[in-house]
Amino acid sequence: MDQHNSGIEIEVHTALQSSIQQQKPDWWVRSKVTCVANNGEYRPDVGGWCHRPSRGQRTKPIVHSCPPPNLWIEVIYLFFFFSKIYLSLIIVYEYFRLFIIIKKNVKKR
Repeated sequence: MDQHNSGIEIEVHTALQSSIQQQKPDWWVRSKVTCVANNGEYRPDVGGWCHRPSRGQRTKPIVHSCPPPNLWIEVIYLFFFFSKIYLSLIIVYEYFRLFIIIKKNVKKR
């Protein structure tokens, strides 16, 4: 079962984005935004910027070098077919701190 670009991924990203917006209402929070770091292009699953990037950085992030977010979230899905269990591994980087959250979900038969 492919979880990438699926409804489950969208649900998780929307829930994370909503949660961050509730906890940090002054931040600019988006999912799948291109940013530039160390001359490389990256797209965090969900990112939060404490200072909203400029209009140019939001519309043309590569040309205007949109900075990486202060809060960077990546979600990894692991599916175990025989046990009908999948794990959502949520990796959060905030101000050089790393948090890993593992969420266990049991598939309904």
